[in-house]
Amino acid sequence: MSVIEGSTKEFGNTTILLHSLGSSCYRIEWYSRMTGASTSLARLTQGKYVVIRKWAQVKNMADVSSEFSSRNSALIHFLNNVDIVKSHDDWISAAKQHCLNLFVENEGLKPVTKASFPKPRLQGAIRKRSCCEIEIG
Repeated sequence: MSVIEGSTKEFGNTTILLHSLGSSCYRIEWYSRMTGASTSLARLTQGKYVVIRKWAQVKNMADVSSEFSSRNSALIHFLNNVDIVKSHDDWISAAKQHCLNLFVENEGLKPVTKASFPKPRLQGAIRKRSCCEIEIG
């Protein structure tokens, strides 16, 4: 596996990398320099995709992966589960658009001109103690 030259792009504290896994296989990686975590979308074979979440080593958590036969489902799952801790919304949207463009290019699809991404959700609270107060009455 090797990073394709000229494909690495930075958006604030996020780095997007494109890896070659062979002649028709690839991996798009969303790496957060702030948290040390990454989320990847990989095409393993025709019709087989996997999304992998690698947690920062300090969290001491097992990696999580999900397999997909639908490329659209894999892409949506990937974009909804990237690490966006303390990033500007403009950078997040630009990074997601870049990932979408890499995906479209590597899948041989028509370019997507108007992409709409849901509002980013913070994932910095994973495995942290939280306190909820509920008022009944």
